[in-house]
Amino acid sequence: MKHQLENGCFDPGHHVFHELGGLSSGNGTTALTAYVLISLLESHADINETIRTNAKYCIRGLHQPDKYTLAISTYALYLVEWYSLANRNLEKLLELATKDGDLLWWSQPDLSPSINIEMTSYVLMSLLHRNSTQNLYHANSIVKWLHSKLSSRGGFTTTQDTSVALDALSRYASLIYNEQTQVNITASSQSQTEIITILKNDHMKMKQIDFEDIPAKIKIIANGEGCVLAQAVMTYNSYNFNSTEEFRLAVDVEPVSTIDKCSVAIISPCVAYTGPGHSNMAVLEVTMPSGYEPDRDSLFELANKDNTRVKKFEELANRVVLYFTELTNEPVCVPFNINENVFVENIINTTIKLYDYYKPELSVIKSYKVNTCESNVIAPIPALPGTILKNSTFFEGDEEPIPTRHKRRTTFLDRFYNTDIDLDLPDGLEGNMPVYVVPDKAIKTGNLTSRMQSSFRDYVDNNVSDLDKSTGLEGNMVGYAGFEIISTNVTYS
Repeated sequence: MKHQLENGCFDPGHHVFHELGGLSSGNGTTALTAYVLISLLESHADINETIRTNAKYCIRGLHQPDKYTLAISTYALYLVEWYSLANRNLEKLLELATKDGDLLWWSQPDLSPSINIEMTSYVLMSLLHRNSTQNLYHANSIVKWLHSKLSSRGGFTTTQDTSVALDALSRYASLIYNEQTQVNITASSQSQTEIITILKNDHMKMKQIDFEDIPAKIKIIANGEGCVLAQAVMTYNSYNFNSTEEFRLAVDVEPVSTIDKCSVAIISPCVAYTGPGHSNMAVLEVTMPSGYEPDRDSLFELANKDNTRVKKFEELANRVVLYFTELTNEPVCVPFNINENVFVENIINTTIKLYDYYKPELSVIKSYKVNTCESNVIAPIPALPGTILKNSTFFEGDEEPIPTRHKRRTTFLDRFYNTDIDLDLPDGLEGNMPVYVVPDKAIKTGNLTSRMQSSFRDYVDNNVSDLDKSTGLEGNMVGYAGFEIISTNVTYS
C-alpha cells in the first residue's frame, strides 16, 4: 500500500521481472494499478476505502489507453462496481476486437502473443461479469479462440497468460455447466475409427486417441448434449531453428584435461540482450550431450556468484535450466562442467536455447558438440617395423625386446610405454618367510623341561642344513626359539 502515489496510481518501486502489456509505455502505471487492484480484491485483502477510491480515479484518468490497459482496467472497474465506466469501456473493446468467423480476440502488433491471450482473457471475465445473452454469445467466440491457443500440455505460452486464461475459462465452464452431459464423439481417418463417450462423471477429465498413420485427414463427429472440447495435437521434430534478434548467444566447449579429453568438459555459454534497457527474466536451457551429466558443484558455484546474474538453476531429465534475473547489453558468461558417465560413439550436435521467460517467442538457439574422445575408441593398431627395445638400448643381462603390440600412448613422454606384463611371482604363500634358528646360549629357557629343550635342539640340528645359506637373504625373519615366537634381524652368509 505504501507504493500508492498521490494520484492513486501504484509505482513499481523495485525491479519488475515481467513488464505487463503496457508497463514500458506511458500507460504502465495505470495497467499496474489495475493489476494490483484486481489482486487485492480477488484475494479479499482488507483495504480501506481511500486506497480503493484513489485507485479508481487513477484508472479513470487515462484518456488514450492501449488495448491491454483498457482490457485489464475494465475488469478492475467491474470489481470495484463502477459499472457505468466499465460498460463504456467494454463497448469500446468490442469495437476494437478482431473477428474471424466464429472466433473473437484482441491483439496488439507490438506486443507478445502471450499478452494477446492475457488481455483477451480479461475481456472474457468482464463479459461474464456483465451476464447477458449477447455477452455470452461473444464469450463463446472468445473461448473458441482461447482453446485454439491451448498447448498440448494444457497451458498457454507463459505462466502469466496461463493463469489468467485458465481463470477465465473455468468461470465460463461453471456458468454453462450442464448436469445432463452425454456426448458421443467419433474420430476417424482412412485407416482408423475410434469412439469416445463423455458423461457427467467425466467432467474435467481428458480422454485421448492415438492415430498412428499420419499425416492424415481426421474427421470428428459429435452428437448428444453437453459442452466438450476436442483438440488435435501433432508432435514432430524440426531441423531448422527460428531465432530472433533480441538476444545474443555464443557457446564454447573445451576439455578440462589435456590428457583425458572426454571425462570432464566445460561448457561456456555467453549471453546478452540486444534491446533497449534490460530484458525480462531470461532462461537458458542447455541440453546435455548423450552420455554426459552436469556437475552440480559448478552449478551451485554459478548460482552463488553475483556477476553471473543466475537467480537459480534446475536439473531436468536431460538438460540444465538457468534463470537470469535480467540481461543487458553487457555479455554474461556462465561456464560449468559436465561429466561423462556413459561412453557414446558418434555423439551428435546438442542444442542450447536462450529465451524471454514471459515472451518465449523472443529466443535464440545454437548447437554445440563435445570433442570426440579418440582414447575411448578402439581402433586397429598399425604394425610397427621391427622391434622396440627398452630405452632403445640393451640392458646388461636383459636383452628381451618390448613386443610391438604395445602401442605408445603418450606424445610428450617419449621414453615411456604402456605394457601389460604378468609378474613372475614365486610359488607359495606371500609374506614373511618362517625360519627356524638356533637360540643363543645366553637366552634362558625358563621353566622348560630338559626334554622339551633337547627335542627342539635335535630338530634344529637335523633340519638347519636344509636351508639355503648361500642366497644372502637379509630381512626381518620370524623365528621360533625355545617355543617362544621372536622376531629378529638375521643374515645368512
